[in-house]
Amino acid sequence: PPYPIAQVGGKGVGGIAHKPPGAPGPSFWLSYVSVPDVDAALAKAQAGGGAAAFGPFDVPKDGRIAAL
Repeated sequence: PPYPIAQVGGKGVGGIAHKPPGAPGPSFWLSYVSVPDVDAALAKAQAGGGAAAFGPFDVPKDGRIAAL
């Protein structure tokens, strides 16, 4: 908190968050993509050798998220 949402035409297209205190490494930009099924997309990525950095988990009011 807070998590300001950038909007285009009334639709959320991005957000800005502070780096959590004590988080390692430098600040960075992170891109998001939308998929119909986060769990299925994560399973497919893992089957191809990918790994989850975090998630999946539910984000209240926004859906489900994972980072690869």
